[in-house]
Formats: sequence, C-alpha cells, structure tokens
Amino acid sequence: MFEGIKKKSDVIIIFIICALLVLGLAALASASSSISIKNAGNPYFYLKRQFLILITAGLAGFFAGMFTPLKWLKKASLPLLILNLGLLALVFTPLGGNFGTASRWIEVGGIPIQPSEFLKITFIIYLAAWITTKGKNRGGFAEGLLPFILMCGVIGALLIAQPSTSILVVLLIVAGLMYFMGGLKFSFVAAIIGIAAIALGVIIISTPYRLERF
Repeated sequence: MFEGIKKKSDVIIIFIICALLVLGLAALASASSSISIKNAGNPYFYLKRQFLILITAGLAGFFAGMFTPLKWLKKASLPLLILNLGLLALVFTPLGGNFGTASRWIEVGGIPIQPSEFLKITFIIYLAAWITTKGKNRGGFAEGLLPFILMCGVIGALLIAQPSTSILVVLLIVAGLMYFMGGLKFSFVAAIIGIAAIALGVIIISTPYRLERF
C-alpha cells in the first residue's frame, strides 16, 4: 500500500502544498485573532474552524484526487465543468444569495456554496484534458486558440456578472500558463495577454469599486 502511495506521489508538489497550508494558517491566525476575540471570545476561533475544514474536506479531496485514475478524470472533466457552469448560472436565480451587490452563492440544504471556487478545480481539470485531447491541433487558431478564447469568454462573462474579478484573473493566468506549456505559439500567447489585459483594464476602469480595490 505504502509503495503505491510513494509511486503516485510527487514529493515536491506535496512539500509545496504543505508549505502553502502552513503559511495560509499562519496568515489566518494573524489576521483573524482580533475579530475572533470580538465575535467568539477566543483568538483562535476562526483558525480552529478552518483547520477542522482542512483535516476533513481538504484531506478527503486531496486523497480522492491522488488515487483517482487520470482516465476517469478525463472522462468526467466535461460533465463536471458543465455542472459547475450550471451552478454558476443558478446564482442569478432565486436560489442565489446576495452579499451587497454581489451574487456569488447558492443555498444547498441551507448551506451556502460559492460555485466559482469549485471552478478553480473543474476548469483546470477540463482544460488539461482538452489540451491533451487536441494533440498537435492545439497550436492552431481555429482548432486550438479560438475554442480556448470562447471557453474563457463564457466563464469570464459569468464571473464578471457576479462579480468575481479576482477569481477570473487567477483562472485566466493559470489557463494561459497551461495552454502555453501545452504547445501554444508564443505569438498567440502575446495576443491573449494583450486582449485579456485590455478587457480587464476596461472592466476595472468602468467600475469605481474595482478601480478602488485595484
């Protein structure tokens, strides 16, 4: 059993994950201590709650991903993405929950869920499967670049409408890096960066609160 785990594990990636978790928890402890005292009378209230989520849902997802065969993920990538896009659309229905002017949550069994957070996983899995399926055609315009831009455009429109600009920026950067590593021509990469920068610039400038946050 342990030999199988060792073969499936990438030590460097696991080390990076552990380092990010430690740094994240340290940052949370520092940033939330005062509000934890105010709301719960305990400086570690939010830290303990987040750590509980880490050792339950987080570790469950980690091991599920580690031992799920790649061919299964590849087959499930499109249905998972479609399901996630459907959940994103539901935030604009009566099932959605608002926080100020933002519509980013849906209520499932009384539990608020933010579908855009799951998109960080489902879109990346789908994009990885799509790049490997395209093979040599991924470097072309009609077969590769145009579908990629359309995918990002649909997802971008749903995220901007919520609005969830920060998640969109993260997804675009990761998607661009993945596509470039997958064999996209550098000229196409430059074009994508230019188009994305102009579009995001217009969006940020046209909305005062985004400009203030920026």
